[in-house]
Amino acid sequence: MEIVISYAFAHIVEAIILWMSMSQMYERRYKNWITGLIMLSGHAVMFGVFLTDNIYVVTTVNNVVYFLLIAWLFNISKKVAVFWALIYNAMMALSELTVFYIIQYLVGVCDVKGNGVVTNIIVVCLCKTIFFLFIQVMVLIKNRSNVGKDLYKDDLPIVLFIVSSLMVFITYYVVGMNSLISQTEAVCMVMSMIILILADILVLFVNIKVNERNAENAMIKIQLEKERADARYYKLEYEKNESLEI
Repeated sequence: MEIVISYAFAHIVEAIILWMSMSQMYERRYKNWITGLIMLSGHAVMFGVFLTDNIYVVTTVNNVVYFLLIAWLFNISKKVAVFWALIYNAMMALSELTVFYIIQYLVGVCDVKGNGVVTNIIVVCLCKTIFFLFIQVMVLIKNRSNVGKDLYKDDLPIVLFIVSSLMVFITYYVVGMNSLISQTEAVCMVMSMIILILADILVLFVNIKVNERNAENAMIKIQLEKERADARYYKLEYEKNESLEI
């Protein structure tokens, strides 16, 4: 019963983080309370699936539900909704796996679930704090850019990169749950996960900057074409006035 309460609390916190962060980046389609209620309902579905304890089903359902929530509640395209659904799930997996490996292999607490509701709530708070920090970094990167609401065709490699990162996190989770690894191996896994997610953030940041530069270049080309058209117009007017004077 204690672990069920902890997981329910975790999904409520995840719903709040999703609502806060997406509201900072995009315009909502509905009022605040409607958005929050729908998000809580979606996380209730994910909570029910989570109790099946099947990591593959849980990951699939989480990605689908996040996509539906983001695409339904905010004024963005479906491609952008897919992108952010993958981002949220990758960040969530990283935060949970990091705390999991630190608690189990570095601190030495092997059975977190059996240590009571207080310990479980503390672990959940640690996970969601790290998750919130990661998401806020993504929000900062997005808000500091001038990129529009849609993704470019060149952004497909980034989505694939995030999907591969999520698959790596799932593999680490399965390995950690089903086999006994040493402390050194746990440290290596945590470091590799952190490096991988930092690489994701760096690639996203560079891609945003490239898209900004492309958008600026497109605006400059449009401005040049407008100036050339104005120059041709004034030239024709000048020649017309000269003809009239003659």
